[in-house]
Amino acid sequence: MAKAVIFDFDGVLVDSEEHWPKLNVRIFERLNITRPWTKEYNDRIVGHGMESVHRLLTTEYGLAMGLAEYETIVWEEATHVYDTLALPVPGVVSFLERLKAANVPMAIGSSNEREVIDETCARLGLDAYFDAIATKDDVPSGRIKPCPDIYLHAARGLGIAPADCVAIEDSQTGIAAAKAAGMRCVASTRRTTTCRTCRQPTCISKDSTNWNHCSGNARELRKCRWIYGTSWPPPFPTWKVNV
Repeated sequence: MAKAVIFDFDGVLVDSEEHWPKLNVRIFERLNITRPWTKEYNDRIVGHGMESVHRLLTTEYGLAMGLAEYETIVWEEATHVYDTLALPVPGVVSFLERLKAANVPMAIGSSNEREVIDETCARLGLDAYFDAIATKDDVPSGRIKPCPDIYLHAARGLGIAPADCVAIEDSQTGIAAAKAAGMRCVASTRRTTTCRTCRQPTCISKDSTNWNHCSGNARELRKCRWIYGTSWPPPFPTWKVNV
């Protein structure tokens, strides 16, 4: 029986991911990268931290800039997204209300920075729903997703065993982190991406009501069973909480 829910932040709670394509075009210009931004690049970096993206840009895109300078440019561009543009994912507030009414403990587990999450949640009124928040600032350097540390830290903050937590994710990196932490995971994405395990789409629509239930081991993942629903998210068999 699931006793708690841990949410990823970008793309699951807030729609910040939708603004990154345009943002990355501007970032590429400021980084003097001559290769054009592509959807394939965007799919490769979803769910990854800045260190990982910087490494990719350095090795494959010819970026000749240190990590610190790169991070400064990215955050100069991203600040407007989190301070002004980002909104709750459609349907998420009503789902949070239902979980809160059912006394289900909730946490955030994200590779984003604590300051960004705290300020964005406060602006959007989401901070009142969460009993714990785990970010990249709470784990050792290099131990963000797909390492399990962020999810394990969030579970400790709730005082609930990882096996009794359900993670909600929108990237393969995040799914890998949740499963490495011993949690069940619901994969939700309003983008069309491909599961690296089963080579099947993890979403067939930009509509957030279409969810794929990623539960169990890799053998079960290969089956890639669909769940459709009209709520956010639809019920799934291994979750006994009445929401």
